Amino acid sequence: MINLKENYKIYIWTIVAALALSIFLPIVKGILEGEKGRVQKFVLQGKRALEKQDILACIGMISDDYKDKYANDKQTLIYLTRETFRYYQELFIQIDKMDIKLEQDKLNASIEIEGIIFGLNKGGQKEFILEKEQGKLMLKLIKQDKRWQLLEIKDFKPITLMGQGII
Repeated sequence: MINLKENYKIYIWTIVAALALSIFLPIVKGILEGEKGRVQKFVLQGKRALEKQDILACIGMISDDYKDKYANDKQTLIYLTRETFRYYQELFIQIDKMDIKLEQDKLNASIEIEGIIFGLNKGGQKEFILEKEQGKLMLKLIKQDKRWQLLEIKDFKPITLMGQGII
């Protein structure tokens, strides 16, 4: 004979355990993931935003304090991103290596990325933006309002974008 009272207890404990897991699993995951994991996640979200040509996602990832050695600020980087999306019908990004270095305060990070970026222009022709020896970038990030944001892009060799050397 089935004991309904005992089954009811098992049912209640199963619900309690499921609720506890749903509450504590994200906390534990965040602790285990750490800041390096969050930085890596930020970079991969940026990769997806660029490949999807999602300008709003890209804008949200750039710090208001963005500056690079070419005197670009946030507004010029947004303009450059929009023009890139207009020029290329598709972008493809392959990250081969990502080396993340966090400052002691864990509010600043430097990421050295190696990989390949190419786009298909409106004519359907493949154009390499980053490749081989030139396939390295350094990203500087800052944590503002509990979110990582792009503070600077540094190149090791000039980047060719839309047929011209920039950044």
